[in-house]
Formats: sequence, C-alpha cells, structure tokens
Amino acid sequence: MRRREGAQGLARSPAASVTAHASSGVPAQDGAAAAIRDRVLRALVANRTPGFHFPGHFIGVQWREVGSESARLEVPDGAHVRDAGGNYDFAVLAVVADVALGTAARLPDPHHERQATVQLQLQLTGSPARGDLQAAASWLGSTDATRCAYSLTETKLVSRSKTVAYARGQFVRLGSPPGVALAPLPWQRGGAAAVSEQQPPALASYERGVVERCDEALARAGGALGFIHAFWGGEGRRTARGATRRLAVALHVGNRVGHVQGGILLAFAAACAADVVPGGWALSNATVWYLRPGTGSVLIARAMPVHLGNTTALVRTRITDSDGTHVSETMTQHVLEEAQA
Repeated sequence: MRRREGAQGLARSPAASVTAHASSGVPAQDGAAAAIRDRVLRALVANRTPGFHFPGHFIGVQWREVGSESARLEVPDGAHVRDAGGNYDFAVLAVVADVALGTAARLPDPHHERQATVQLQLQLTGSPARGDLQAAASWLGSTDATRCAYSLTETKLVSRSKTVAYARGQFVRLGSPPGVALAPLPWQRGGAAAVSEQQPPALASYERGVVERCDEALARAGGALGFIHAFWGGEGRRTARGATRRLAVALHVGNRVGHVQGGILLAFAAACAADVVPGGWALSNATVWYLRPGTGSVLIARAMPVHLGNTTALVRTRITDSDGTHVSETMTQHVLEEAQA
C-alpha cells in the first residue's frame, strides 16, 4: 500500500442479523428477514436489465460521481449488509472494493470493454464500517513495456467519515466470453444501479434458485453466522492440515459475464482462511491473484497456514473449480485481537 493510516484492520467473525425457523428451513418474517428477502426479489428485477450483476444490485451500489479518472460510489446501510456486530460483512467490503476499482479502470478506456481483475489488495484499518459506505476510486495509470497494458487503480472505503479500508487493483482489458454481449454499466448509460421497487411477477428457474438460497441462508443465520456469510461464504470444515470450503456457483455470486464476482471470490478465500486460525484472531489484510474465471457448479477453497506466530498469522488459500482448475491464489494476514493479547 502507498499509504498507511490507522491500526491494522480487524474483520471479526460473521454473525447473525436476522432470525429464522431453522427447523423448517423457512425464514422467520421478522422485519430484518422480510427486508432481506424483499431486497433479493427486487434485485432480481434490476438484474434483468443487462450491464451489472446481482451482487451489486443486492447490496445497492450507486455511482454518485464519475469523472475522467476518478469516481465516487456509495452503498446504503441496512440489515442486508451487516454482521451480528452491526458492521458491514467483509464480503460486502470486498465486493464494493472490486466494483470501485473496476470502475476506475474503465474510466480512461474509450472502448468500454470488459476489465478483468488480475490482482487485488485490501487493507483494513480497524475502524468499524457502520452507516452508509462510500468508495472513492482513482485510476493511477497503466503499465509500460508489457505485452498487455495493465490498469492500476486504488480506492478508499469510508463510513461515518472514518476510513475502514484501502484497496488497490490491477486490471486487464479482455474480450467477452463466447456468446456474451456486454451491455453498458449503469454509470455508462447515465443511470444508477437502483434496485427496482417492483417484485418479479414470475420467476425463471435460475431466479427461483436465488430465492431458495436466500431462504436457506436466512434459516442458517444465527449466533455467530450472519446472512451474508451464509449466502456467499459457502460451507467449510477443518482438516488435518488446514481447512476446506465449498461454494455453489449460481446467479447469486455471479458477475455480469456469468463468472463468480471478484470480491466474492476474495471473501470466500478469506472465510476459508479464517477457519485455520484460532478464535480471537481477526483478518487484517488480503491479497488475491485471479488466475482463471470462477465457473462450473462449485468452487473449492483449501487453506493452509504459512505462519502462526504469537500475534500474527499468514494463511495461503487456493481456490479451484470442480475439475481441479486453479482459479485464484490468496494470502491473508490475521492478527491477534487486542483483548486477547
């Protein structure tokens, strides 16, 4: 990172923001659960307009300002983005960071082509993310003397006037996957990614699958497990040498070309890495290298400790698809929380 402000960041264990009837698998219709389910339905309507993706519609990404080399994005606070402690779930921060960095990479591109994330660094500051979240993103320039020109971007995530995270990204311009025609992003067509106020009159099968996954996540949420973690974090277990997690690939985690969204890939890896370190530790920073698109029916994360010290830990997490293809490589640093020191 070019700038270092504040203490090392802490992303604590995810936790519940809703209650549910776990025995029946049907979410309890308290205010928070009903609002989350309603938001899922309205995000499905918004997603029918090509150009953005379901995760961005669901969390409510808005482009407030877009310039020639910088942009300002915003996400409204709500039960749909929080963990049990009332803070933004790390997965939401990762998605917002990736969207903001990708926006900055597209600003100087006259072709308006797809910008694929090659690498992303995310450093938490320790300040909790509560209230509306703003992301100020900038284009830093492009690399020289390389076969491909890589765009370099940075962003700062701010909540209640406090910086909660810094991020930097590296992007490369790619063509669309076969059979996929890219539509303009909301800010490129002079609009915003507003979630529709309407609910779909009829759901396609792939849309019904998202609602079913929402209901399952609401049913699982409780105690130390929040909705977002249950919705996007997959299911994991400890192993003799580390931990593994499995994430079902479907619309609820997809980007606008049908691959798993980059921020969700990072959060999935971080969730697996967190299963390796003892309790009382928190995520401080993460760096991910994207090697192949996240496709197929399931992604598998395998985390192994590189270093477990007295106050810091380093974990390496590899994500593969169901065929064993290497999708991403992530290094996460975890720190012992102050109360445990």
